[in-house]
Amino acid sequence: MPQFDVSSFSSQLFWLVIVFGFLYFLISKFIAPKAETILMQRNSFLEENINHAEEYSKKAKSIENLRENKLDEVNLHVEELNKQAFELMDLRFLHQTKELSLVLDKKKEKALAEIKAYVDTFHLNEPVSCIKLAAFIIQKVTNKDADIDLLKKIHEKTK
Repeated sequence: MPQFDVSSFSSQLFWLVIVFGFLYFLISKFIAPKAETILMQRNSFLEENINHAEEYSKKAKSIENLRENKLDEVNLHVEELNKQAFELMDLRFLHQTKELSLVLDKKKEKALAEIKAYVDTFHLNEPVSCIKLAAFIIQKVTNKDADIDLLKKIHEKTK
């Protein structure tokens, strides 16, 4: 096997040191510093973004708290307005109820007065009313006109 030949070890070792040295120099002077700056910039960019995100998160929370406070205030105001509206409606309902009861009382008094007047006139004209009622009944039963004069004479005899 040629790789185990002792006579070629020195040239292989020489080229290994040269290639390794060149690659080490190339990586340490050019590639590693660029990679380091890229990583540093990336880290600083990410840290800035994280800081901005935290600031925006705090602002969003404060805005959310402010919105909730305003919403609570509006809800309280709406509840107060509803309460006032219900109170006004109750007052108006009570007022209308009183007005309607007064109107009903007046109409009831008027109706009672009319009934009393009718009863009084009925009692004054009771014979005439009874005769008219009897004539009406006779007409409905017999389908013929009743003799009112005859009914008057009958009524006078019964007194």
